[in-house]
Amino acid sequence: MTGGKAWPPGLCREIAVIDIAEDEAVRQFGVNFRDDRDDLDDFRFAFVQAGGRPYALQRYRRTPSAGLTLLAMDDDRVPSDQIDHFLSHHGFDRALLRWIVPDSL
Repeated sequence: MTGGKAWPPGLCREIAVIDIAEDEAVRQFGVNFRDDRDDLDDFRFAFVQAGGRPYALQRYRRTPSAGLTLLAMDDDRVPSDQIDHFLSHHGFDRALLRWIVPDSL
């Protein structure tokens, strides 16, 4: 369980880091970030929808660089398509991407 809400099964593929701060994401998406932890560290996260598809924004507490990691479903969709879907649905430009998973180049 994660803050009283189950983490959707399969929502675990890190596909990009978006150059957006947590407070900006709260304003943009109307979400609330929650605290959790895994075997790596404490982190903050929020669930976000894009055209009915689930995504999550995540940031580990001790991450040295800015930005939020975008997680998508670990399914048969190509990561670059998942990134483009999320960005276009929310009106973001690819220039906001700080990192993308290598197989989505």
